[in-house]
Amino acid sequence: MREQSLERGRTTITMVELGIAGTAASVNTSGDVVGTWGTSAGLPPRGYVWRNGVRTDLPLDSDAYGNYGTVINESGQIGGFHHFLSASAFGEQQATVWNGVTSPVLIGNRTRWSNVDHLNSAGQATLNGTSSETNLVNLTDMQDLFWSPATGIVALGDLGGGARGAEDINESGTVVGVSPLTPGDDRSGRAFAWTFTGGMRDLGTLGGASSWAQAVNARDEVVGAAATAAEGGGKPVKWVGGVAQQLDTLQGSANDVNNSGHAVGWRLIDGRQHATLWRDGVAIDLGAGPGSEAVRINDLDVILGRSPTGPFVWTNPAEGPVLLPTLGGENRFAGDCTAGNFIAGWSRTAEADAGPQAVRWEVQVTPLSDDGAIVDLQTSVEELEEGGAINTGEANSLDAKLEGALMQCERGNETAARHQIEAFINHTRALVRSGRLAASDGDALIAEAEALLAGLDCSAG
Repeated sequence: MREQSLERGRTTITMVELGIAGTAASVNTSGDVVGTWGTSAGLPPRGYVWRNGVRTDLPLDSDAYGNYGTVINESGQIGGFHHFLSASAFGEQQATVWNGVTSPVLIGNRTRWSNVDHLNSAGQATLNGTSSETNLVNLTDMQDLFWSPATGIVALGDLGGGARGAEDINESGTVVGVSPLTPGDDRSGRAFAWTFTGGMRDLGTLGGASSWAQAVNARDEVVGAAATAAEGGGKPVKWVGGVAQQLDTLQGSANDVNNSGHAVGWRLIDGRQHATLWRDGVAIDLGAGPGSEAVRINDLDVILGRSPTGPFVWTNPAEGPVLLPTLGGENRFAGDCTAGNFIAGWSRTAEADAGPQAVRWEVQVTPLSDDGAIVDLQTSVEELEEGGAINTGEANSLDAKLEGALMQCERGNETAARHQIEAFINHTRALVRSGRLAASDGDALIAEAEALLAGLDCSAG
């Protein structure tokens, strides 16, 4: 395991080479990474989880040829799929969930050709698959499904056009994506929001024929793009309470939204994509140049994007986009950006024909100032973790919200800082309701956080 760091102003990016000849697909707030190795060496694919410097291969079903790890949630559950050899040229594929590194839970049957796309901390997943090899080849009858241990497989349904695409799921189980109104007509695609109790709901457009949803936050705010009546192209949009709010006058799309409602994506300038942040009613060009887009934003407003020169992170306007360090080669891919500022992906060395090497980047931003009350609340969380009242993952998730409040407060964004503290309170209440935190400890944290809200002043200091 090797490390290297890059510093620019207040931003430090540390890259850790995991020592795995393969790819990293997902990382959680604790820094645990999942991915797949073996394929570049001609070996059967094996999913893995990398934790505290140690790789552990995901348990393999006895009948399977190999498996893949694609996503890890804040509880340490892992999603992916098993691959089985068969008379079919493609073999067979079955969606799988691992609870840590215990025996795999295979979902559905092999003929569905399914895999786990998204997995929230409640163990609820979206699956993508099809019912036959012919459909796989032709990309027809692709089905998006919801699964949880309590419900089993549930079809999302559609808006009349059959195929649909699930793009995201939040912690309460709301799924968003796009579904056509007319079979075979992608131009009739509509953004949807789906829940287990309410089914699929058309989110509508900005007056045009089509729309699509890309992401949903914990407040059920959905972002994507929607056509207007005057123009065929999509405009970046955020749906709040089911009502579409146009984010920009330029064409483009929003790709992600954090729990403060800040959205990122791209907009067209002189016919080229430019990475953009929409925050508090203002569009901010990230300075990554033509051909760029922002793909993820976490609750600290740390943004992950892609540009012709490579993946980058953006933390503040003064420093602009900062390219992720590499192992020496030109190709690397960033696959995730968590509340803990971890990014998973792979990089190549400078050697000819070098295969991908799994890496994890960590972004650290030095605050210009902090608020003593927020730091005191972070200390309270740390003491609960040290005393065994909460585990490390739960502590990291709570602390990430407080770090977000610090970051927003130093920028003078008091409303966004308050949203982060409110998210902290809601998360604490959820821990108490689920029995993962004693009511007395939870009440003390909530009282401290509410006192912080009452006296918060981000214009001070």
